[in-house]
Amino acid sequence: MNCKISPTIMYLRTKKGRTLSFAIRANILLAIQSRAGLVEVDQYASHPLSGCLVPGYPELKPFEVDYWDRFDRTVSALKRDGIVKTK
Repeated sequence: MNCKISPTIMYLRTKKGRTLSFAIRANILLAIQSRAGLVEVDQYASHPLSGCLVPGYPELKPFEVDYWDRFDRTVSALKRDGIVKTK
């Protein structure tokens, strides 16, 4: 199978692309799914794979208004407690 990596994905993998916030990168990936016709525009929340992004925290729903604030607090606490390690 020959898969072509989009220029957008290639950019996200660069050092400069990795400096973008996780929220911005997630939104870029959603836009790619829409352009590819995998998800209808503005129908991301109804997609079966759009649920929990943090294992053990199923109440974090990506399309709720306060999601990114709660996500950042949760991940920060997990990092502080040594449960999540970053490079």
